[in-house]
Amino acid sequence: MKKLIRIIEKRKDVTCDNCGWSWDIEPDDKHPYLCHQCGHENTKGKTDEGVGAYDAPSFEMKPDHVHFKHQYNEQNNDNRYLLQMGRKSIILEQYGDEVELFKLASAYYKKNGKEMTVKVLEKILHTLSKRDEPHRAKSQEFPPSLHLQEQVVQGKTGDPYEYKKEGGYYFARKKGSNKWILTRGSIANAISKKFNQKNTVIQQKDSLGNRKKSVVPNDFIQVSDTLINKNIIFNPKKETYPMKCGDKGCARWVSDQLEGLGLQRQGNAWHSHNIDGGNIKYTPFKNLNDKLLQDMSNLFTKINANPTEKSQEGDAKKIIQQLIPNQSSLKNILKVNDVVGLYWDTSDNFTRAFFEGATGNVDMGKGIKVTNGPYFRDEKGKPWAPSDLGKKIKFVPGNSLKKGLGFGLNTHLGYVGAVVDGEPIIFHNVHGTVFSTPLNDMDKTKIVWVKKGPSGEVITKGNYNPDWWEKFLDFTGLS
Repeated sequence: MKKLIRIIEKRKDVTCDNCGWSWDIEPDDKHPYLCHQCGHENTKGKTDEGVGAYDAPSFEMKPDHVHFKHQYNEQNNDNRYLLQMGRKSIILEQYGDEVELFKLASAYYKKNGKEMTVKVLEKILHTLSKRDEPHRAKSQEFPPSLHLQEQVVQGKTGDPYEYKKEGGYYFARKKGSNKWILTRGSIANAISKKFNQKNTVIQQKDSLGNRKKSVVPNDFIQVSDTLINKNIIFNPKKETYPMKCGDKGCARWVSDQLEGLGLQRQGNAWHSHNIDGGNIKYTPFKNLNDKLLQDMSNLFTKINANPTEKSQEGDAKKIIQQLIPNQSSLKNILKVNDVVGLYWDTSDNFTRAFFEGATGNVDMGKGIKVTNGPYFRDEKGKPWAPSDLGKKIKFVPGNSLKKGLGFGLNTHLGYVGAVVDGEPIIFHNVHGTVFSTPLNDMDKTKIVWVKKGPSGEVITKGNYNPDWWEKFLDFTGLS
């Protein structure tokens, strides 16, 4: 047993060239080079095939012919599989139980760690000790807790049964019963349809029979074609970094992603708020209270006298922090391809965002005018102008601010790339690394405003690029 664990710990077959994560190739993995840490699709190495102490010789084993059979359920004389490995299959019984146990333990060890693997192996060894035939174990002897994966659905209201899918087989039992009944023929076909219905909540169990979180049917996964077309795989449950990109600017990356769908170029993140401003779905920059307008006027006066980037980071940051909305309140209005203005806590562009947003000009007011502004005037009523830069002039809110119309203060920009079970996933670029952040996992990043995005195609499973969907579902564990 200890020797087996040491072999498992010793070597890793693939190292991700995007994030550096290493892993062993699992025979049941349809995408062995897809990194389950960052979603990067690695290229196949020259020495990746045929590694591991128990691999069959290359002249006997085709690359995609890996399938191990475990037979049980003696009463019905069925051939059922403990672990399915690969698209095509051959049965390598000639290598004996050592291969089956090693492959199973290796895959399980990676997911669950050493302690749990040892417990499972002890159960398997206990089962093997009771075998009365070399390649067959009685169904009642095989521990039920070793089922690798199962899905359970409840029937409709009034249906006294619940249904289970495991290893391609369908079972039924009365609610409250501990005994599953294997179904066949038309009954099995009818049950299979229950696992594909909309609004069906599927429950999964892990390899020890513990219930996992409910899984959303594929009809409830909506993805922007901008992600699928570029083969971007992401984790909808937590913040991840699915890709690198050549663009260093967040707004430029959003423009590049959505321009093909008809989105106007967005300029800087803070100017984006007023570009296509008629499409704003939510903004806190309207109808600001008098106290906040006074604070903004004082800040604008300070920056104008010394128009230097980063000179007023603290005060500029405090103003936008007061305007960040409750993130959960935005959940129902966020749709795929919507553009979102973001607060990025570690940004060093708060001074620049405030002043350029307020003037409508780039380059700290010295550059060209790209959007609405200026939003401040001097006490005589004269609107701010680039010629005022560096002068000690007291500024007050202009007519637009008094009428409730504001400008963007956000330093960061992203867009809604997907909605999974109603949870919007925000994609945004930080210095060349693309983040994928679920709304409920927002931490240093916060959505400040929302703008209706272009009308690109929103993809659900079954109507576009099945290869991408297969990789995505494998990576996320959704089914």
